Amino acid sequence: MLIADDEAHALRLANASEYGLSSAVFTKDMARGLQFARGIVAGMTHINDITVDDQPNAPFGGEKNSGLGRFNGHYAVDEFTRAHWVTWQPGGHHYPF
Repeated sequence: MLIADDEAHALRLANASEYGLSSAVFTKDMARGLQFARGIVAGMTHINDITVDDQPNAPFGGEKNSGLGRFNGHYAVDEFTRAHWVTWQPGGHHYPF
């Protein structure tokens, strides 16, 4: 078990991990919790909730040694495909036009 001295130390401890799939913050002050969550290097951070909240329309994936991109919805398409424009002209052109 790790015990943090203060909020800044807790953030350093959280980010010192080689993993970063999901995290959770529990607080009575939502603004403070959101500020803290923004500092965590993880694919997901849940405030006052469990660390697994997989929804089909939300990006699921992690950081560091916990991820190879994001899954679910259009996020999977964005992560696992690339745009590549190919044109084709049947027959030849006579240059200059």
